Formats: sequence, structure tokens, C-alpha cells
Amino acid sequence: MSDAVIEIAIGGVVVRASVDVDEAHLQRVIGPIGMIPSGVKVFLASHPVDFRKGIDGLVALVRDAGSDPFDGALHVFRAKRADRIKIVWWDGSGVCLYLKRLEKATFCWRRIGHHRVQLTSAQLMALVDGMDWKRVRAVPVRPPEIVG
Repeated sequence: MSDAVIEIAIGGVVVRASVDVDEAHLQRVIGPIGMIPSGVKVFLASHPVDFRKGIDGLVALVRDAGSDPFDGALHVFRAKRADRIKIVWWDGSGVCLYLKRLEKATFCWRRIGHHRVQLTSAQLMALVDGMDWKRVRAVPVRPPEIVG
């Protein structure tokens, strides 16, 4: 194994890895941070959570809500003041935790209720950037009729 390290900066997040890192593993790690695959499921919890909870506590919340915390979906939680979010997901080799705190704003959130909201990857990126994700809509695209 080499001592050489690469750094990848994505949206203010720096990921450091050995130059020998497996490309597939690196893509799984970077995916939720800056390049979320369009097909990944993203679920937004409707209630704020105790932000002292770590990975195990958040995984337990996902499980207690009736979901499988190890299905690859991203589960998004917010703090009571809505200035912080945590995202927990299984990347195939372990449970990952992403945390973001907005310095001068709050995250846009649905009204608190007894429901779970599913977001698109584009809506999640808007949420993480501090934008109103509820205004993000996919444009319908028809496949081409003739190729070539």
C-alpha cells in the first residue's frame, strides 16, 4: 500500500484517500456528499431529532420507523433549530454519517407531522445547499425516437 494520498474537494468537503483506494469504494463514499446517484432513495424525517444521537442512534430511528437502514437509502434528519442536518446511510461496507451546519440560515423543512417524505437526489442537493428543495422539480424528458 502506498503512502501517497489524493484529496478530492466537493462543495466545501475534502475527502482524503490513498492512491490505492478501490474506485468503486471511493464512488460510494463521495456519492452522498457531492455526486448522488439519481436512482438512490432519499427519505426525510418529519420530526427533529436529538442531535446527540450518533450513527447507532440514527440507525435505530430508521429501523423503529419500519425501514431497513441497510438498504442503501439515505435517511435525513434535522436538529430542533433546523440549522443542522445529519444523513445516515449504508454504503455496502459500513454505515456512514454526514453532518452539515448552516452558519446564517436554517434548512427548509416540511411541516412537522407523522409522515416520511421521499426526496429526489436533486432535491437533496438543494436541501444540503440550504435552498428550498420543495421548489425543485424534474423536467419531463422523453427518450429520443431516433438515434443516429
